[in-house]
Amino acid sequence: ETNAELLALHRVDQTAQTLQTQGRYLEALETLERGLTLRSHLFGPASEELWGACKVVGRLCNVLAMQALQQDDHDSASLARELLEKAQILHERDPAGLATTLVNYACLHRKQGKLRAALQCLTRARKIEDGLPNVDNRADTHLNLCAVLSQLGRHSQALSHAQEAVILL
Repeated sequence: ETNAELLALHRVDQTAQTLQTQGRYLEALETLERGLTLRSHLFGPASEELWGACKVVGRLCNVLAMQALQQDDHDSASLARELLEKAQILHERDPAGLATTLVNYACLHRKQGKLRAALQCLTRARKIEDGLPNVDNRADTHLNLCAVLSQLGRHSQALSHAQEAVILL
């Protein structure tokens, strides 16, 4: 039975890869989610196999959320929120992924005019990033903090984050 389940998991992974190659990303995401269920069943809910796959699926959720956010309609904003909620759960054991998700949440809030919520997400993301040795998008967090603080009229704090971003770049 385990061999059949491993074969099924392999087929799910192949199907997801094919869908991504074809640009059918939401279908690929659904397929990858089935793969997570299979991995949990096969390897256990605490397995590296499962949490490594969660990290990959979480990244896809973040990418798709930001693509949806570039659209200017309510349905796309709802989709972005749904994808970010998934990413947040999937990155439960991945601090860097969680920080990225929080920065993306901040972009969603900022687009909706919820500047205080955006600031809270960015502050939380920065705290997470400060505890990590290597973060690729640390400058992005500071630039987003700069933009939100500027919109809130807190220009000296905004300038401080802009300068920090320049140093990091």
